[in-house]
Amino acid sequence: MERVIVTRPDGSLLNLAGKANLARIVRGEQRKKLLGENTVELVVRSARPLEFEIGDKITVFSEDYYLNLLPTSKKISSREYEYELTFESVQYELAKVVFLDEDGSGLSTSTNFVLR
Repeated sequence: MERVIVTRPDGSLLNLAGKANLARIVRGEQRKKLLGENTVELVVRSARPLEFEIGDKITVFSEDYYLNLLPTSKKISSREYEYELTFESVQYELAKVVFLDEDGSGLSTSTNFVLR
């Protein structure tokens, strides 16, 4: 797998396969379907605890993926941590949008709702 670097919302970088964190990517999988899901799932093991936050970004095959849910983590041994991360493409940002009616009251229940 190519080198995966996490870009934080504040601009700092975290190399997931770096020697500084003694981390390695155990498994990586991109799921991409036409008009469907577009995610990258990673399993990372590290000798040190790593901190991930909503908005972390990776670039895979020239496409940006964002961490929208906190990863699941577990301590495997006294010296090893495992993280399961799911990064989602930009299309998942549309789920955060709410369309308001002309009066600002929310989604229209009528059939003549116009998006401007």
